[in-house]
Amino acid sequence: GIVGSFNAGTGTLTLTSSTSLPVADYQTALRSVAYLNTSDNPNVTPRQLVFQVEDQSGAVSNNVLHTINITPVNDPPVVSTSVGTTSYTENNAGVVIDPNVQLSDIESSSLTGATVAFTGSLLAEDTLTYTNQLGISGSYNAVSGSLVLSGAASIANYQTALRSVSYRNLSDNPSTAVRSIQFLVHDGTDASSISQGFKSVSVTAVN
Repeated sequence: GIVGSFNAGTGTLTLTSSTSLPVADYQTALRSVAYLNTSDNPNVTPRQLVFQVEDQSGAVSNNVLHTINITPVNDPPVVSTSVGTTSYTENNAGVVIDPNVQLSDIESSSLTGATVAFTGSLLAEDTLTYTNQLGISGSYNAVSGSLVLSGAASIANYQTALRSVSYRNLSDNPSTAVRSIQFLVHDGTDASSISQGFKSVSVTAVN
C-alpha cells in the first residue's frame, strides 16, 4: 500500500510504498490528497501546491502547480452569561441583569448592535433600563419587551454597555415568577446564537 507522511515544518506530504506499484495506484492516491485549514479566521492568500513524482530509477517528474483559493466564512459573535440567578426585590430602582456577561468574536473587534429581551411570557410590570454610553444608544419597546442597542463600537464597549442593563419591576404586587432574559449581539453580518446568552432574574415581593 501507499503510506503518506506530512511534515508540518516544510509543508511537504511524502507518499511511499515498500514495493513498486502501478502508476494508476499512485495517480489514485494523489487524487485523494486533500487540503484542510484549521483556522476560524484563515489567511486568504491563495496556496500554491506542487505535485512531483519519482520512479524506481530515481528519475523525477516535472513540477505541476495547483492553486487553492481560500474563502473565509464569517463566525458569529459569542455571548457568555455568568452562572447563577440575579435577584430583584420589589420597589428596587433596578438591578443589573449580568455584571459579568462576556462577549467575543474571533474575527472582529467591533459590533454593530445588541438586543436584550425577555423570553417567554411578558408581563406589563417588567421593564429594562439602560443609559446611553460609549457611542451606543438604547431603545426599549414595552410591547415586545426588547431593549435594542445600536451604534458601531468595540466589543469591549458593548460588553460594558450590556453589563449596565438593568431589570426593574413597576408593580407594588409583582409576580414572583422567574424572568428569563436573553442577550444577543450582532457583528454586522451575523448575530450570536439564539441558544446562548440567557440569564434568569428572580423577583421577591415585599408585603
